[in-house]
Amino acid sequence: MAHPASAQTPTRGATARDSVPRRIEGVVVKTRQAPTIVGGSGTVDISPDSLRTAPGVTLDQALRTVPFVTARANSRGETELSVRASDSRQPAIMLEGAPLSAGWDGRADPGLVPLTGAAGLRVTRAAPSLLLGPNVTSGVVEVSLLDDATEPRALLAAGGDATGGVTSRAVGTGRHVTEAGRLVYSGGLGFRQRSYLVTPGAFRDPARLAGGERTNSDVRQMDAFGALRWSNASGAYASAAVTTMRGNRGVIPEAHLAAPRFWRQPEADRAVTVVTAGTGALGTPVGYGSLQMRASLNQGHAFIQQFGNATYGTVTGSERGRDHTAALRLIGEHSWGSRGDVGLGVSVQQVDYRESLNAAAEQVYRQRLWSVGLETDYELTDGLQVAASAALDGFSTPKTGDKPAIGDRQAWAVRAGATQALGGGLTFNAAAINRSRFPSLRELYSGALGRFLPNPDLRPERLLGVETGISLARGAWRWQAIAFHQRLDDVILRVNLPAPSRLQQRVNRDGQRTNGLELLGAYATARHTLLADLTLQDARLLDPTQPGGHRQIEYQPKVRGSFTAVAPLVAGWRGTAAANLFGSQFCLTPVANAYERLPTTGRADIMVDRTVMARAGAALLRSLRVLVAVDNITDALNWDQCGLPQPGRVLRVGVELH
Repeated sequence: MAHPASAQTPTRGATARDSVPRRIEGVVVKTRQAPTIVGGSGTVDISPDSLRTAPGVTLDQALRTVPFVTARANSRGETELSVRASDSRQPAIMLEGAPLSAGWDGRADPGLVPLTGAAGLRVTRAAPSLLLGPNVTSGVVEVSLLDDATEPRALLAAGGDATGGVTSRAVGTGRHVTEAGRLVYSGGLGFRQRSYLVTPGAFRDPARLAGGERTNSDVRQMDAFGALRWSNASGAYASAAVTTMRGNRGVIPEAHLAAPRFWRQPEADRAVTVVTAGTGALGTPVGYGSLQMRASLNQGHAFIQQFGNATYGTVTGSERGRDHTAALRLIGEHSWGSRGDVGLGVSVQQVDYRESLNAAAEQVYRQRLWSVGLETDYELTDGLQVAASAALDGFSTPKTGDKPAIGDRQAWAVRAGATQALGGGLTFNAAAINRSRFPSLRELYSGALGRFLPNPDLRPERLLGVETGISLARGAWRWQAIAFHQRLDDVILRVNLPAPSRLQQRVNRDGQRTNGLELLGAYATARHTLLADLTLQDARLLDPTQPGGHRQIEYQPKVRGSFTAVAPLVAGWRGTAAANLFGSQFCLTPVANAYERLPTTGRADIMVDRTVMARAGAALLRSLRVLVAVDNITDALNWDQCGLPQPGRVLRVGVELH
């Protein structure tokens, strides 16, 4: 089992999952749908069993422990992700390859993606492959539900904390092997509940409850999943996976506003079905080729109730939304001599959304996205691999409710990358991408229960990203440095409309310019792990209407870093200590229409755990793991955004039976 103390624990050997950026030895036919591609060095692989979070958490809590990724709660109760100063709609989230980010909002809420059945988690910050589909521009988070199980496995886990919160999951995996092939299957259940979040002692909020309980911060979620995969010796395969979650949650009101959102979500449900198939490598008269298919259906239901004040006694408005996103991706590949291959990909997505505000007549929206791309990888010389790709992306909104329609739009995309092995464990990577992100239906048409003025005239954003990095792997040490530059034109952001209006609106601004440097160092042995990462970035928004021609960007700290250490203690116990640094950042306050600076903050977490092995020869449940952890041990005040602090100090305990 991988080190359970850290989601970023690097590994040695084949029995644990690596979790530091690493060189991928080329892109071959069977792996083109993975988000790791030539020239991209910023990849983190994580074993869900290695997370230092509670068992069966959702994706947002896991990503808060991952280097170089910013995860924060917003005023709608959702979690937003940012990679390299990106907007939260630029990174893509995929479940078994299904594009969860495609939908009404153009982004997926990681707080509604359970990790109960997750077999693997991969995060890449590199310029992504153009064959992953439209609107994938800046980073990819991929959750897999199946791996190549070599023996039956079972897991029972439960955890609790000092607030009365509980989490649990039960997972079983097995396989059946015949002469025709191998069938791997998995299934499980998860449950999580909390009554409230603890407020840091230094936070002052008149609306919070007695004893430091954060107002309206309760959550209750249940999920279930099932997955199976058949494969044979020639590489042909077929798989199906279904995951579903039902729940409800409060939406924490922003403490810095006199009239924040007093919202609750009595219904926050989602179900995802994914079917895949592939031929494996097939011989042709001029080499070998393959075909791959991935179809998915992502369905969600959300019900929001708006209240008049913090007592949550009188409903003053409501919003009910049902989204239905169908996606299909086809990829065909063929070898190009003995050193390369070429792939053709076609992706189609259709988003249907039905919205009813305050029990009024239902409005129907539809958006179609498509992409056709061509990509090739080639090994020019021993140790030097290059890649080039081009794609044509398209967008249309055939149904727009009671609002004006917009015409069809298209945009070209290109990408290039190179990976050079320099010897001695040293690798050089470089990549560049130029691609558009079309606005989502919500950006174009949502009024957010009277808080936003819709803007159907939004133009697509256009991203030019360039990165170069060098990695060194020597013995137990891993080192990496990546420099990046991103130019985003026609950037979509929210602004406050002039008085007396108290509304906000999404508009296009001239552009955003970001320069940054990512540094990582790791040391791993069988007993000790050290991991440190640091991100330095300067992001500016060009705006000729502001003094100096630019303005601040919300929630993008110039400095962000973390440090994790894992070491044995006494009597078989192991200790983990983790620290995080968040540099100063800015938020736009609606009342004053001015930027407020949030100070530099940090937090520290500690955990001790011990694993006891059962008697030899046991078929299942062969080990017991016990853990005790304290999150935010100094009770530090850290901000997700203005008026929304992260939780204060919490004591957790947990047990796992494997």
